Amino acid sequence: MRRSLVLALILVVGLIAGCAGQVPTYTLTVRSAVGGSLSTSGIHICNEGSVVDIQAPIEEGLRFNGWTGDVATIADTNAASTTITMNEDCTITANFLKIYTDDEKAIGIDVNQKFIIALESNPTTGYSWQESLDETMVELLKSEYEPGEDAQKGVAGAGGNDLFWFKTLKKGLTKITLVYKRPWETEIAEQKVFTIIVK
Repeated sequence: MRRSLVLALILVVGLIAGCAGQVPTYTLTVRSAVGGSLSTSGIHICNEGSVVDIQAPIEEGLRFNGWTGDVATIADTNAASTTITMNEDCTITANFLKIYTDDEKAIGIDVNQKFIIALESNPTTGYSWQESLDETMVELLKSEYEPGEDAQKGVAGAGGNDLFWFKTLKKGLTKITLVYKRPWETEIAEQKVFTIIVK
């Protein structure tokens, strides 16, 4: 899914209190990172004390995963849209995780990297996805249900997605199996098996 990564992940930087023109000035370097792949999206010269609006665009198939780097003066490091106050030269990185939904395609990923598996789910039916994996190869960081647009609007019976956040632990090939079932039943309504190739 690496379609022109730099273009797809260019960060929109708007200035609340102008960049350049006054002394002293500082350099703001904005980068983006997806699954360990890093690219520079922009370099900006900003006046001391300038409040710079930074925004990480929400791209299909990716999930924003926080700002890192020189983040001491970022208002909210967990928000895709936030501000940074320029009191020194800063290099910041907008981090993204890839979201996978198709178990027919192997997931190739480096060791010590995070990724997300997202599957359609409807908890109003009593069903949910339950995972099984080799914990020496992959760590489950967290799982959560994310309601869809209709569910957020209060539409009765509307569903969303079950999200599973994983981190690779060592090189090799492994599989993650997810079954869609009610916890109190043995019958499985659906099964997905994701192949993970850790490089």
